[in-house]
Amino acid sequence: MLPFSLCRAPSSYVGHELLACVRPVFGIVHRALQKVGIEPYSDLNSPKKPALERQARLKICTDTLVTRVELVTEGEDMHATGVEFENTNSRKAWKCYFAKARREVVLCGGALGSPQVLMLRLGPKEHLESKATPVICDLPAVGSYLQDHTLLSANIPPKSIGSVQLASSNPRVRPDVDLGYFNDPEDYVPLRKSIRLAQRIAVEVREQRYLLKDFIVPESSDDEVLSAYIRASLGTCFHYVSAPMWHGDAMGAEAYGVRRRMGRGGVWGAEAYGARPSVVDTQLRVHKMRGLRVCDASVFPKNVGAHMMEPTIMVAEQCGDILRAAK
Repeated sequence: MLPFSLCRAPSSYVGHELLACVRPVFGIVHRALQKVGIEPYSDLNSPKKPALERQARLKICTDTLVTRVELVTEGEDMHATGVEFENTNSRKAWKCYFAKARREVVLCGGALGSPQVLMLRLGPKEHLESKATPVICDLPAVGSYLQDHTLLSANIPPKSIGSVQLASSNPRVRPDVDLGYFNDPEDYVPLRKSIRLAQRIAVEVREQRYLLKDFIVPESSDDEVLSAYIRASLGTCFHYVSAPMWHGDAMGAEAYGVRRRMGRGGVWGAEAYGARPSVVDTQLRVHKMRGLRVCDASVFPKNVGAHMMEPTIMVAEQCGDILRAAK
């Protein structure tokens, strides 16, 4: 279990800072990319900030915490009508607000935050009951499939699986996060190989009379020694993906039989991932719900061999297309 204090920025839910070492080569490469026709992508962090051009239709609330998704019963269906959120500014009293959805609620809390918000209303029945949380809808897969890229050597993709669970029914209490490192011992194999490779590279660099300073290095290259070194030195890349993976319109293995993606690597489907319950369908809609979608890294079927920013932006673009088509 990795302490959750290590899984979040110290002062906010989304941390950011400038690179400590910005070297001239960064600017050279940036300009070279632009000259060959590769422009920087304009997300909200871009200097262009195209989203700010839509201020009449965009309201960003800072110092706020979503406490729950409001759900109402309509016949046999549950319908998301909006979200409750609170003011978290320490200089102000706690205030509760309600944002009513004109069409749908799109949850973008990330691979740790989205499962927590969902579990305040719906999720694994037994777990929610153990935290004295009312169970509006039993969705066993919520929070049940957490993966992360490791930091020491980046294990891409990992096989080990962790989980996100409620620590309390109080939304202000951070959830329990178990990154599940080495639940599958096969994850040791590529990490040991990478350390041995790094050691060989260091030898070659020193032979070119380049000074290298050793910090903490393993005592030998034996499997047991390297595995112990990995356990003691491993950290997180903060590249979380979690349970709400998509299937078809079904909630279990039967969905794999109707939706497969063929690629150079084979079938993306049951043969690749096995029978596993899901939380959202291919339109990012939460099962058994109307008007509720999830759009963040928690919907990835599996951790990808890349930084999480790019595929998350892709999911957001796709979600935008889905919402426009659903008008």
